[in-house]
Amino acid sequence: MLKRYVTPEHILSLVEFLCRDRFGNDYNQNLGIVRAFTLVGSRYQEITLDPHKPQVWIPQIKLGLGLWQGEYELVNRLWLRWYDATGNWVLTDTEQALQRSDEATRVADEATRRANQAEALLEQQRRENERLLERLRQLAKIIRRGGEVIKFRFYTLLLPH
Repeated sequence: MLKRYVTPEHILSLVEFLCRDRFGNDYNQNLGIVRAFTLVGSRYQEITLDPHKPQVWIPQIKLGLGLWQGEYELVNRLWLRWYDATGNWVLTDTEQALQRSDEATRVADEATRRANQAEALLEQQRRENERLLERLRQLAKIIRRGGEVIKFRFYTLLLPH
């Protein structure tokens, strides 16, 4: 009886895939050996990865997969992580939530700053209004007390010496 060997090409039907040997230590003890493969014809061929930046771009899904050093779910190590066409890592749910929280805080801080500016401007205008009102009161007293004083001063200025 002939044994039939099952190969990845028969099972996966993927154009590209990455795999890692978690027991190997070529790239890092925490991650192991990372290898990438692409389907050429009916067979997978290994993709040579840059050992300093092991990443592979998958054009069919417009994403890449690469190694990222960082903390995920409170574990700091090398991780396989998606990146976009510009080379930026795709944010995790936690990072997205933190980014939204930071943006909300920034917007709230800006609103507080603007409210404080408006309050300071209103206070400045209130003080100016009070100063003008006091000046009007003083002028009203002078007029009520004696318009003659104003007339006298006026005529005094007009008389020749």
